[in-house]
Amino acid sequence: MDFFTRINKNKPYAYYAFPMLLGLLITFVLIRSFVTNFPTLALMVNGTHVHHFLPGVLFLGIAGYLGFWVKSFRKKYFIALGYGAGMAFILDEFYFMLRLDASPINYQQYDAVVIGATLLSALILLPGGIHEFKKLFGRDDEE
Repeated sequence: MDFFTRINKNKPYAYYAFPMLLGLLITFVLIRSFVTNFPTLALMVNGTHVHHFLPGVLFLGIAGYLGFWVKSFRKKYFIALGYGAGMAFILDEFYFMLRLDASPINYQQYDAVVIGATLLSALILLPGGIHEFKKLFGRDDEE
């Protein structure tokens, strides 16, 4: 069964958009929770602070590369989750590019906007995303 007959023709955007948004939302909330609870903990390499851009770019690069070469729809679903995780790492550091300060009040507003927009987008895609998840991981599905 080819790709276009596998997906719901009314909502093809949910196939990879939903897991990508889910990966972004979960990872961003985990990163922000970790950074908020452990603000002094940081990865240092030769005295240089490694910011979240590095793992974010690595996640995006690896997921983008794998997305081109992997043929399995199930594996691509998990690759979309990884792509969303990479976006979360980059969005976490993007605030510094906008404001160049880390005041808690401003950061909380930024977090609320990112989490709210991602959650709203994921909720909009939820019916199609659940439908695709069931088709992809259901018992009667064919590879």
